[in-house]
This record gives sequence, structure tokens and C-alpha cells, in this order.
Amino acid sequence: MWSLFTYYHLVILVLIAVWVFVFVSLKELRREMLVLGGMVAFLFPLMLVLGTHGEKIAFTFSRVTIADFLFAFFLAGLAGTLFHVIFGKHYHRLPYRLRRKPREEESHAQFWFLRLFGLLFAFLWAIAFLVVTLPLPLPYAALLVAAILAMLMVANRHDLLLDCIWSMVLTTIVVFIAASMASYFAEIDFTIAPLLSNTTLWNIPVDLLIWSATFGLALGPLYEYIRRFDLRS
Repeated sequence: MWSLFTYYHLVILVLIAVWVFVFVSLKELRREMLVLGGMVAFLFPLMLVLGTHGEKIAFTFSRVTIADFLFAFFLAGLAGTLFHVIFGKHYHRLPYRLRRKPREEESHAQFWFLRLFGLLFAFLWAIAFLVVTLPLPLPYAALLVAAILAMLMVANRHDLLLDCIWSMVLTTIVVFIAASMASYFAEIDFTIAPLLSNTTLWNIPVDLLIWSATFGLALGPLYEYIRRFDLRS
């Protein structure tokens, strides 16, 4: 039966299983999982293409498959919520420092979705800038931009420091376990779009781990930051 699935498909199946468990178990996190997953899945193909040299854009985009959308969707949803799941954190609305007028409060509630999308889009272009100017391999550029974004969020919201760190660690662990399980049933396929090198660590593609750390570091605290949610036990 397992021969019907590729290595990449098996990794995604494990991520789906964990995602479904979290989605069913914790109703509070469902919107975050769907919003982050949907946005990142929509933008992920652009992330793989931005910063690519002109003659390679068509080739790179041709490698993008439905599996990449699924990988981005489910990994993003987990990256934004694993910290909550493991440490039992819950959302609490942060108090406003200054009392807002009703119209300002309404505007804040209506446009958080656009701010989140805008920040993710800026994240992509920052990655493209690093790939073109330094240049850095795409996964490493993404991780560097994620680190910068995390530092900016933590500088403004010190309470998100542990969220950043643990989201990165937990997301990487989940993908490491998923990839380890997949390696028992299928050989690593280095032709999939997210993998740009053949380097492995304990028979796990290093690029896959870097993408996981990137998602956790950037997306772990992003929803709370944009929506001004505080995390408490």
C-alpha cells in the first residue's frame, strides 16, 4: 500500500494527521489554522519563484504541484498553533493602551486580515531581495527573513519571544518525525520544488528542516501579533 505514495506524499500525510487532530481537538485555533494555511498555500508558489533568475522561472514554476500547496497549507496551520497545543496557551485580547474611538475599533477589527496578508507578501519580497542581492539559497534566505521578522515582532511584543522560539522548535520536530517515518517507506525525492540541494541530516533533507524552522519562526507569533492577542495558560 505504501508504495502508492512518494516520500513527499508520506510527509504530507503525517502533517495532515497532526493538523486534523489539532483542528478537531481545539476549536479556538481553527480560524488561525485555516487563515494562515490558506494564505501561505496561496503565496508559497510565489515564494519558490521570486528571486529566481529569468531563464529558470518557468522551470521552477513547472515543478510546483498540488502537493506543495498541501505542504504549505498544513505546515503553516501547525506552525501557528503548536505552541498553543503543547503549552496550553489560550487567547486573550490585549487591552488598548489608549482608548480607541468606536470607529477606530471597528476599523481595527475589519482590516486585520489585510494586514496579515500584506505582511506575508512583504515577507516574500524580502526573501526575493536577499536571493538576488547576496545571493543566498532560497531556504536560507527565507529563514533569515523569518528571523528578522521574529525580532521585529518580539521588539514590539516581548511576550511573543517564547512563541517564536518554541514554534520554530516544535514545527521542526514535527516535520523531522514526519520525514523520518516517510523515509522507512520511500526514498527521498530531491526533485520536489522545496528542495534545492541533496544535503541530508540523519537521512532527512536539510532544506525540509530549514523550511520548517522558517514557518515556525515567522508564523508562530504572526497571528497573535496582528490580532493583538495575548497568550496565557
